[in-house]
Amino acid sequence: MSFYETSYIKLREVSLNFTLPRSLVAPIKMKGASVTLIGRNFLLWSTLPNVDPETSQGTGNGVSGFEYMSLPQTTSYGITLNLTF
Repeated sequence: MSFYETSYIKLREVSLNFTLPRSLVAPIKMKGASVTLIGRNFLLWSTLPNVDPETSQGTGNGVSGFEYMSLPQTTSYGITLNLTF
């Protein structure tokens, strides 16, 4: 039987918003414009390589705590464009 340290640091969500200056959007008859970049679920650091401690799971006899038939970690990226007329 082996035991592993499963300390980790995970970034749940990061969002960067860029608002365009009014001097750029006024000539095209807009009141405002902004762009937002979004990222979710980043595993930044883990003592157990190649395994996400939150998705490692198992139930039953002899498999509790093992990475067994679990789905890989999902990381998502997105972009939002907001235009105001």
